[in-house]
Amino acid sequence: MCLLKAEEHEQILERKPSEPTKDMSPTQIPDTFLESVVTLFNVNEPFPDLELAWLTKLKDKHNEGQLNKKPKVVDCLQGVSRITELPDSIGKHSSLVILDLKECHNLEMLPEEITKLKELRYLDLSDCYLLARLPKGQGVLSELIVLKGFIISNPSRKNSGTLNDLKGLEKLRKLTINASSEEFPTLEDLLALQQLGKKSLRKLTIAWGAEPNKAEPKTEDSKNGNADKQAPKCLNFLSSPRASKPSETEIESSTLMRLPEQLGKLDLQCFPKSTAKWLTPESLPDLEELYIRGGKLATLEKSEWSKVKTLRLKYLRELKMTWIELQKYFPKLEYLEKVKCPGITLCPCDQHGVWMKTI
Repeated sequence: MCLLKAEEHEQILERKPSEPTKDMSPTQIPDTFLESVVTLFNVNEPFPDLELAWLTKLKDKHNEGQLNKKPKVVDCLQGVSRITELPDSIGKHSSLVILDLKECHNLEMLPEEITKLKELRYLDLSDCYLLARLPKGQGVLSELIVLKGFIISNPSRKNSGTLNDLKGLEKLRKLTINASSEEFPTLEDLLALQQLGKKSLRKLTIAWGAEPNKAEPKTEDSKNGNADKQAPKCLNFLSSPRASKPSETEIESSTLMRLPEQLGKLDLQCFPKSTAKWLTPESLPDLEELYIRGGKLATLEKSEWSKVKTLRLKYLRELKMTWIELQKYFPKLEYLEKVKCPGITLCPCDQHGVWMKTI
């Protein structure tokens, strides 16, 4: 119930809908607000026809004047593995605020009607492994603040959404991307991300051919020193070329080859190459948190990452750096987590691979 308070607090929106919030109690939410909330969860059908039909009827009653208040709907279908598709009727629920489809492992497609959810603020498609593409037109979801599991698909697929579709999302603060091509990001991709960064985007996760959320326990971000023991599963990449791909020479020489400079947090998973020309402190001047997990990255830009306070490096067998170098290039470092990175040496980490600055 408290998740809908995300209209006022974006950090609550980023919580899982099933997770309680510490700084809010039901008594702090006005009764008029609670009366307008409808919650749909724990559905155990291939797709929730009956429940959505009921909500449609509820909406129709409102339109006919039989209800005094417009329902705010939280649609939480997280982990319901039997769902294979959503019915087109989901587009009728214009009041939908949160749509959580995380870990719906058999979900194969989303209907075009999802673009009609104009009040949607939180969309989670993480770990929906059978989803091959997202529908075009998601840029009309102008209220969207958090989007997890955006798929960079084969451009030859008709009606597939692209990052260019997201340029209109002026409120989007957190974006998670699943890329199945090692050529991601192209110059076109980066230009689209830069447009988002100029608006609200501050947290970005990119997973290349990976199962990102299976690599980390739910308590990973709690900084409790308990490093996970399982490496991320980096999968094979699609061999088909992506449309409008600049040449490698053009990419490396372009001054536009950079991520949004306003990013405060960057999480890279299973990066497939040894170097990333767009991963530099000059292009990310506001970055405070940098996570790199799995993949083939062998070097980090050896210049000063002036604002980075939190650095997590995991399962990077090619990356080489000493503790002296880390201190030099990350002068504001307060928290380091190093797990199975044999080339990062002499770090004063504890048995869990954690070092924290003492005051």
